[in-house]
Amino acid sequence: MTENGSLIPNRSPEETIKQFQTYLRKYENDDKLIIHEAVDKPGSKLGDNYTSLMIRTKVVGTRGDGSPYSKTFMTKIIQPNKNISSIINLSELFHIEKHAYTKVLPVFGPFGPSCIYADENTIIMEDLAEKGYVNCERRNYLDLDHTVFALKKLAKFHAVGLGIKFNNPKQFDTLTSDIKEMIYRDDSKTAVMRSCTESYMKSIIQYLDIIEPRTEAVETIKDYIVTNTEKMYDMLRPLFVSPKRRYETICHGDPWTNNLLFLHNNDGKIIDLKLVDYQILRYTSVTTDFLYFMYSSVRSSLIERSFESLVKIYHNELLNELRRLHVHEKILAEFGAEWLEAEFKIYSLYGLIIGCAFINPILAEEDELKKFQTINFMEDNLAYENYLSSIMNQKKCERVKTIVLHFYKRFHQGIIDDDIEPIPVTD
Repeated sequence: MTENGSLIPNRSPEETIKQFQTYLRKYENDDKLIIHEAVDKPGSKLGDNYTSLMIRTKVVGTRGDGSPYSKTFMTKIIQPNKNISSIINLSELFHIEKHAYTKVLPVFGPFGPSCIYADENTIIMEDLAEKGYVNCERRNYLDLDHTVFALKKLAKFHAVGLGIKFNNPKQFDTLTSDIKEMIYRDDSKTAVMRSCTESYMKSIIQYLDIIEPRTEAVETIKDYIVTNTEKMYDMLRPLFVSPKRRYETICHGDPWTNNLLFLHNNDGKIIDLKLVDYQILRYTSVTTDFLYFMYSSVRSSLIERSFESLVKIYHNELLNELRRLHVHEKILAEFGAEWLEAEFKIYSLYGLIIGCAFINPILAEEDELKKFQTINFMEDNLAYENYLSSIMNQKKCERVKTIVLHFYKRFHQGIIDDDIEPIPVTD
């Protein structure tokens, strides 16, 4: 907390009250709303957010009709962080998320929290926790019920974008105009991002070295990663910067468990899900979100035993939603199983790398997170590699093993043997 009592630098409690009153009068459509008190508290814990600072603000006041007013809101601001800033442009992340909350979600529907205010540095939204929405414990991964609910929500999100793309192309172009690829790009931060990718590749190799038994799958994947460690970033980059194809749409980009807030009823049944953190919103293949989610956040037993069933659940929901949105049947016929399988073939390597890279943020303990914040990626890449080596453990090894073996069994033909195929450009 700053000396003036606010958690946000250079903002006094009086300024907080004034700002919220201005924003909330518009949001609540009540130009006589008066805010008497606004109290800041931390809105997240270590490990929940890497690029931003979350502040929970309780506001108390009086509506224009004299009735009491009391709500809490979440304010998201850029977190000054040398490590993250060396990899990615934080201002551009906020620009994309502002676009998501002010342009995309108002058209898509209530997939995320209501936005009170958004600019290039600050986003204020409703506090979903006040309504009972919660994260699942990341280190436990998601069970079947939560996985199915999340996949159906992603399918609906993807379908809305595709529906607009086919039924109102001009509107879709407007919605995608400010969406830029944030990870795989060619700019001043590319060298650092490429270096970090290499470090993760080396970390994955270390895990593959100790996995038992030494199966053909493990050796094949290890040999492939060893051969391509230094060029993996450049191999993945064309997947996201090539000309857009007919069936690509707006994707969340970062659908891991910390960005999924579930609402349960009194019996524990899931009744809703909100997606948060739209900083890596992408215009790309739906399979990037599917693989990202599955390999980062779903229990290993479900990946091993239920993957095909989950693919069908997602695919059926996508088709049903497209049909509900009145997409023409001739277009729907093009979204068959063959289409989805072709998309998986193109993007499965991305899924493998993301899945292995996510073992650290998902399974991180408090001491690992504190140590992570002390490393300067820009100046000491060796320290970063040593850090990754120092936090290896058996639980993470088992997760890498699950992802690698599943990738080998489900996807490796045509990916490992033939390398990544060029993405065809389709009108």
